[in-house]
Amino acid sequence: MKIENTYKSKIIEKKIDDEIYFASIHNTTEFTDTIQKEINKRFIQFYFCVSGNVTFHFSRDYSRILETENSYMIFNPSDNLPLSLNITNNTKLCILVVSSEKMKLLFTSNNLDVNLLMKSFEKKIYEENKISFHIKSILHQMESYNLKKEFERLYLSGKMYELLIHYFSEKEEEKNCPFILDEEIALKIKKAKDILVSDLQNGIKINELSQKIGLSEYKLQEGFKKIYNTTIYGYFLNFKLEYAKNKLFNSDVKIKEIASEIGYDNTSHFIEAFKKKYKSTPKQYLLKQM
Repeated sequence: MKIENTYKSKIIEKKIDDEIYFASIHNTTEFTDTIQKEINKRFIQFYFCVSGNVTFHFSRDYSRILETENSYMIFNPSDNLPLSLNITNNTKLCILVVSSEKMKLLFTSNNLDVNLLMKSFEKKIYEENKISFHIKSILHQMESYNLKKEFERLYLSGKMYELLIHYFSEKEEEKNCPFILDEEIALKIKKAKDILVSDLQNGIKINELSQKIGLSEYKLQEGFKKIYNTTIYGYFLNFKLEYAKNKLFNSDVKIKEIASEIGYDNTSHFIEAFKKKYKSTPKQYLLKQM
């Protein structure tokens, strides 16, 4: 599974066997990296964003952000789902790709009651979950080990099984796939997200956003949570601060001007919000990057 990239992030790829691939991507550059790869429709894709954030481009008109300590499981048995990602600087992403045949065999051979899971392999899956401490630990172990070459595949195979056990046993059964939403509603919510981030200085009220896309406030807020795994306000705040962080690092604009650009009349309020998210003030953050 040869991954192509533009700015040469650090990429580690491991072929566990013909049905299982593991990759770790760490963007240590100062730029957003573009990662692309064709992936056949028979593979189930798992993405684990250990740090930073990643934007998935599913089509020309649809994209989703995967934030720190969140994961996606993606599968579409009827269409290939090529990997097309934008990975921001200081982001680490781990990818596990397993064929649906291998996954079925794994569960059935161990006499697990996976009727619901087996049925899910017959339809599209776009599912987001939190990364647990156990999973994060296993991912680290899959990247960092000191073994003789002949034991590498056996070690990674065991860790892959361990990872899947924790992934499926820990995830909440109630957690539904975000895409069970009606497609028309999902497109309206995507439009709402685009409107939301189009004016970072002034923002928009939820009732106005609801009217613009033709959805009730309840459906808008519930649907937004399902698709983006956060509230409308939470998404808007995170987007603004991420924009501010990138502008801070890649330009000579003053902190006060950046704060004003994203709607903060009081610079100290911006600094407080920035520190809460990134654990340092904008000035401290800049010094760390030097």
